[in-house]
Amino acid sequence: MKIKQLLEDLKAYDPEDEVIVGYWTKDLVNEWFEDTHKPLTDTQWKVVVDGIGLDPMQFEELGELIQELASEQAEELPEEEE
Repeated sequence: MKIKQLLEDLKAYDPEDEVIVGYWTKDLVNEWFEDTHKPLTDTQWKVVVDGIGLDPMQFEELGELIQELASEQAEELPEEEE
């Protein structure tokens, strides 16, 4: 989801309403794999975001799906020679 869409969706609510929001950014997801994979490109990140879809899911399940999709997209770093 693009941030502009989220902001548009949130306009339907009173700014004083309480909500729970979870989001993952490309930078955050890249940190998960920084020791084993090259950083995701914008194109690879879009594949991950599109792979999430709009179906409701549990928070933990969503995090696992993001990790799985990002792992599939990111290129592994070459192994260090000793």
